[in-house]
This record gives sequence, C-alpha cells and structure tokens, in this order.
Amino acid sequence: MNLPAAVIALLLTVILVIGIRLSSGFNLTVTAIKLAVVLFFIGFGIFFVNTANWSPFVPSAGSAVASVSTEGGGPSLLQYLTGIEQQAFGFAGIITAAAIVFFAYIGFDVVATTSEEARNPRRDLPIGILGSLAICTILYILVSQIMTGIVPYNELDPEAPMASVFADIGLGWAAGLVSIGAICGLTSVIMILMLGQSRVAFAMSRDNLLPRYFARAHPRFRTPYRITILTGVVVAIIAAFVDLTRLAELVNIGTLFAFCLVSIGVIVLRRTQPDLPTRLPHAAGSRGPHPGDTVLPLPDGEPARWDVVAVRDMDGSGSRGLLRVQQEPQPSRPYAK
Repeated sequence: MNLPAAVIALLLTVILVIGIRLSSGFNLTVTAIKLAVVLFFIGFGIFFVNTANWSPFVPSAGSAVASVSTEGGGPSLLQYLTGIEQQAFGFAGIITAAAIVFFAYIGFDVVATTSEEARNPRRDLPIGILGSLAICTILYILVSQIMTGIVPYNELDPEAPMASVFADIGLGWAAGLVSIGAICGLTSVIMILMLGQSRVAFAMSRDNLLPRYFARAHPRFRTPYRITILTGVVVAIIAAFVDLTRLAELVNIGTLFAFCLVSIGVIVLRRTQPDLPTRLPHAAGSRGPHPGDTVLPLPDGEPARWDVVAVRDMDGSGSRGLLRVQQEPQPSRPYAK
C-alpha cells in the first residue's frame, strides 16, 4: 500500500477545491522550482560532460525487449499489431523508446480543458499548447544529452537517473537539489492532471453526459467541488493500491486511446456537421447590447443569445471565461455587429 501517494493526492484535492487562484499559485511555485532545477542541471552539468560517452550516438541494434514499459512483461500493442520484435537499440530501438517518451508528453492537453477559464482562448490556447510543447521538447533533449554525457547510458540508475549522475561524480549536494526538483515536478503534474480531469467531468455533467449532481459549484469557493472531490478520492485509492508499473501501462494506453478517439471524432464531425462552429462563442462572436451577452446568427438566420458566466463568479479572481452556454431565440433583439 502506497500511503504517501494517497495522502499527496488528497492534499492536492483540497487545494483544487479551495479555488483556481490558490491552485494556480501553488502550481506556479512548484513549476518555477522545477524549471530552476532543470536549468541548473543543464547549466552546471555541462561542465562535467565527456563527449566520448556519446559515441556511438545511436548504438547498433541489440537484443529484443518484451515490453516498452515492463521488464519481462508481455508483448506490447505494437507487437500485437505488427508482429515485429521491439529492439533495445538501433533505429528500431528509437521507435521503441518513442512509446516510452509518449508518457512524458501526457498533460499538454490539459491546456485545452481549461479553455473556459482563459481570458482570450482563441489566442492563448495555441500559444500555451505549442509553446509548452516546444519548450519541454528542448529541455528533454538537453537533459538527456547532459545526463548521458556525464555518465554512460548503460551505467545510469533507472530509478533516479538525474540525481544519480551527480552522485556518481561525488556531488551529493547537487543530487539532493535535483531530487527536490523531481518531487516538485511530480507534484505539479499530479495536480494539473487532476484539474483537467475534474474540468472535463464538470463539462460532461453540464451536458448531461454525467449526473447533473456533479455540475454544481461550491457556494463559497465557487469551484466544481463535487466532481473534484470524487476525482481526488478515486486517484488516491488507485495510487494506494495499484502497482506503479501497471498503472503506467494503463495511463499510456488509456491516453493514446483517448487521443485517437478525439481525432476520429473531429474527422467524423467535419463530414457530418461541416457548419459546426469550431471556436468558442465568446472568442469568435460579437458582444451583445447587454453585459454578458453575445449575439450570434443561427444557421437559419435567427439570432441567439449566449449567456456567459465568468470565472470571476466562480473564484473571485476577476478573470473571464465561458462556463455555461444557454441558447435562447431572441427575435426582437437586433444583430450585433
């Protein structure tokens, strides 16, 4: 039983329930610490790099591996579909490693799930998703290069590689600092993924895809507390009782399936409903004559009134976002230009 993991999940649930301002501030703090440690690792570790460790840069193909996420486990989905053996090195090894790196890229979609709390989602979402993706990719490459430059790849400790490279060269204080950054990084990832999950479930409950019981905001904190608490409890139970290796496999295949499902859904909607709006109403439409109104033309030319509930009504932060949309025909109200 992994009791510390369950306690951390429950504590982060409390932070998410209290409000988006507190959770944003907490996430900003731990993310700043994490990035500072990563930059320290790159800037300080570069002085201990031995370029001979990079030769050969792509080792020749080695023995086959049974699974990309478990040692001695069953065949992966790629092996089931193609029948090929996954290699440890060579070009085939690069493809095998890509399946593992995919796990590291889980979380960028959370930017889209929080679009309702953005001031200008039409501008902010592409910047947030593509910008964070580019920054993290560059950092991943630099960290891996520095790490394998200090210690040969076959001598790295798989349990804590970043910290172990400094410990191997006698810099225990640097290894401790890197370990603190790793803890902050894991904490921020847990909270952000729980935030995204609760917001997705909250939107689904508003659309009656889940019980309407969960589409309620806290009377004081104005956050979707019911679905957030449920998410936190489920995460805590799974973290406490499910083996971490098996859980990583479930997260990998679950996220890949979700991404594929969404991509297929977009293609289907493009063909079945080509006129469906693709932008958020408050980002693309015109403001109506009354505060909080956006007037958009319906397909038949009839104007529609979109009720916009601001996020400042949810947590008092003053930021605006589309939380609920109700369409009401307003034939007497003129079109907004």
